[in-house]
Amino acid sequence: MVARQFLVLSLLCIATGLQAKTRLLEPSAFPQLPPHVVADLEQRDCKIPEFNRHTQDVVIQGHFMGPNTVDWAVLCMRTNSTSLLVYPGGSVERLVAPDIRWNSFTSWGIAPVDSKGLENVVWGWQTRKPQVFDHQGISSSEGYGTGTSVYSFSSEAVTFYFENGEWLRTRALIAN
Repeated sequence: MVARQFLVLSLLCIATGLQAKTRLLEPSAFPQLPPHVVADLEQRDCKIPEFNRHTQDVVIQGHFMGPNTVDWAVLCMRTNSTSLLVYPGGSVERLVAPDIRWNSFTSWGIAPVDSKGLENVVWGWQTRKPQVFDHQGISSSEGYGTGTSVYSFSSEAVTFYFENGEWLRTRALIAN
């Protein structure tokens, strides 16, 4: 009976992406965010996930929309889904969400990617390769599973690059 209860609870945690090492933080816990971005995230009822005590890869700053903008990218977790939100130039009015996921992952991290890193991404399978990389992209990596004997761990890596008014993306799946 105990073994069946453990199995049901484990499957429930896996299905909902709940992990003991994931904490949900208020946007105000990130002092580097501009106050108007914090206010917008709070108005959207966003929580910012902290996976395994790592917060450096859930709120990032970079030149994601163009070479002359300073943009913010944030993971916004809500009840059923998590969005990658990008605030172009820190603007709440021009907010974009290049990716939205159901909360079935066990970890998710984002990082700026420079032009050299973008050149090394495999483009062309799902999307065309941009001719010139004149600003940064966003690397996004979601993990699924625990790596325990219950089931294995896999991940999905997506690279986003904004060009000519659209988000280009390329995807790689890794499983073990």
